[in-house]
Amino acid sequence: MEYTSEYRNDNDGIAKFISEKIVEWEAGTDIVAVDKQTLKRVFKQWKDENDQKSLNVLDLEKRMVAMFGNYPKGGWTKIKLEI
Repeated sequence: MEYTSEYRNDNDGIAKFISEKIVEWEAGTDIVAVDKQTLKRVFKQWKDENDQKSLNVLDLEKRMVAMFGNYPKGGWTKIKLEI
């Protein structure tokens, strides 16, 4: 059975957070590194607002590494965080 990305996002809180709050950096825009502290703060606020209290920040970090590579010194620069 093939799942749609919408179904996955509805049933995978971390995927939903990423799709709502993380966008790829676009050439020509300012680069602002996404550091872990800011990511955690935004994730915590999003969890509270979306009744996703069971989600774990460590699981988010693992997913971020899987999608965007290891955390570089200073933060991820190929993505932006929608605050």
